[in-house]
Amino acid sequence: MKQDQEISKLSAEYALKKGKVTYITKGMFVPAGVVSGPYVSQAAFKSALALVNEKLVYLKKSQDPQAVKSPDSYLDLRDGGTDTAGLAGLPVMTGWLTYAGKTLAEKEFLDGLMQAGARIRRDFSAFLSIGIGGSYTDVEGITSALAPGNAVDATGAKFPVYYLGQHLSAENYACVFDSIKKLPGKVAVNIISKSGTTTEPAIAARIALVRLESLGKLGAVFATTDPVKGALREMAAKRGFNPVEYLSNEVQKLFCVGEDIGGRFSCITPVGLLPYAVAGIDIRELLLGYHHGITACDKEISEVSACRYASFIAGAAVAVYAYNVACFRGKILSYRQLWPESTGKAGKGLNIMEEFYTADAHSNGQLIKSGVRNMMEVFHFIGDTGIDFQIPVSEWNADKLDSIAGKLGLHEINNLFMSALFLDHWKSGVPVMAVKIPELSAFHMGMHTAMEHMSSALFGLMTGINPVNQPGVQGYKEIAFKLLGIKGEAEQAKAKTELEEFGIL
Repeated sequence: MKQDQEISKLSAEYALKKGKVTYITKGMFVPAGVVSGPYVSQAAFKSALALVNEKLVYLKKSQDPQAVKSPDSYLDLRDGGTDTAGLAGLPVMTGWLTYAGKTLAEKEFLDGLMQAGARIRRDFSAFLSIGIGGSYTDVEGITSALAPGNAVDATGAKFPVYYLGQHLSAENYACVFDSIKKLPGKVAVNIISKSGTTTEPAIAARIALVRLESLGKLGAVFATTDPVKGALREMAAKRGFNPVEYLSNEVQKLFCVGEDIGGRFSCITPVGLLPYAVAGIDIRELLLGYHHGITACDKEISEVSACRYASFIAGAAVAVYAYNVACFRGKILSYRQLWPESTGKAGKGLNIMEEFYTADAHSNGQLIKSGVRNMMEVFHFIGDTGIDFQIPVSEWNADKLDSIAGKLGLHEINNLFMSALFLDHWKSGVPVMAVKIPELSAFHMGMHTAMEHMSSALFGLMTGINPVNQPGVQGYKEIAFKLLGIKGEAEQAKAKTELEEFGIL
C-alpha cells in the first residue's frame, strides 16, 4: 500500500511538472443557431454521466479479488464474451488497469529492459518488430511519436526500426529486406504474439528468420508471448530466443504478456516496453503517465465518455480523430484499432476515421463539414514538438505573409489552422472535442493512452457489450484456413466454390 502511494505521488509530481493531457468538451454541445448534427444536450449529458459513473465503479472493481470471487462476476469483461460456454473460468481482461502501478515497483525489471535496449542498439544495426493488432499498432505508434525518423539514440545516430507481420504484402517485405541488406551489421528481431499461432506474424517470423539468416543479418531473437504456454513459448525454448546476455533470468520472469491483458491494451507490457527501450524511450516515465491516467483522471474521463456516448446516441457513428503533427499518425492509428475492436459488436460500435490536417481539409474535410451528420470530431493539439521553423521575410511579398514573418513559428501556424477547422466544423453541424497534449513526451503518451483505454472500455459497457474481447476477427481466419487447404481438401473446395460465384477466384 505504501509503495502504491509513493508511485501515485510520483506520477502526480510528473503531472504537476510537465502538465496534464486535457480534454475540452464544450464543443460537443449545441451551438446557438445550429439545429442539425449529433450534438449533446445538457439533459442527455446528465443522463450519460450518471451511467458512465456507474460503469466506472464497476470497471475499477473488476481488478479487486474480493469483487470477482463469484464465478458469474464480470462476465462481460472476460475474454470470451457472455455467450461463450465455460466463461466463468476465464480471466477478467482488465489487468491493464493495475499493470503500470505493479510494474513501476519492479525496479530491477525496468532497469533490465532499459539496459537491454541500450545493448541492442550497441550490438546491432537495426531492430525488426513482428506483430499485428495490439502487438503492432502502439509499438509503432508510440515509437514513431517519441522517436520520429525511426529511433534516434542519444548520439544522434539513427537506429532503424522495421515492422512486419501486420500485413501480408510481399512488396513491403521486399522493401524491408532490401533496406536491411544495406546495413553494416546484423538485426535484432522481436516476435510478438500471445499464442504464437496468429497467422500474419507467424508467416512473417518464418520468412524473416530464414531470409535474415541467408543474408547473414540475423542477430538476437526475442519472443514476447504467454508466460508458460503456446507455440511461440515452445519455439523460444527450443531455439534459444531471449538470450540472457540481453534479458537476465530475473528480467525474463516478467518478460511476458499477462493472461488478463488483451492485445490492444498490451502496449504497457513487454509487448511495447522492449521496443520502446530499444528506441531509447524512458519506459518508466511512460508507465508513470499511464498510471496517472488510470488513477487520477476519473472525473475528466467520465465527462469525455459521457459526451461521446450522448453524441453516439444522437446519431454519431463515426469519431473523426484529427491531428496535425505527422509523427503522431501511428498513435492515431492505434486508436483506430482500439475503438472499433472494443466497441464494434452486436450491431453497435464507434468507428474511427483519421484526418491529417491541413492536408485532409482538402479532401475529407469537405465531407465532414457538409456531408452526412453522423460524425463527432476529436482534435489533437500538441503544444511542443521540439522542432519548429520561422517564416522568413520575402523581398517580393507576393503571398502577403510578411505580416507574420519572424513572428510566428510553423508549428504555431499549424495549430491555428487546425483551430480554424475546429471552429468551422462546430458551426457546421459537427460536435467537436479538443485534446491538448503539452508535449511529445513519454509521460504524456502514457497518460493519453490510458485515458483512451478507459474511455473505450466505458463506452462499450455503456452500450451493453463486452469491450475487452474481439470475436469478430476469427471469422475471416477460418475461411482463409479453408482456402489455404489447412482444413482439408473438401473444405477448401467448398470455400473456393463460394468465392467463384463472385468471380474472385
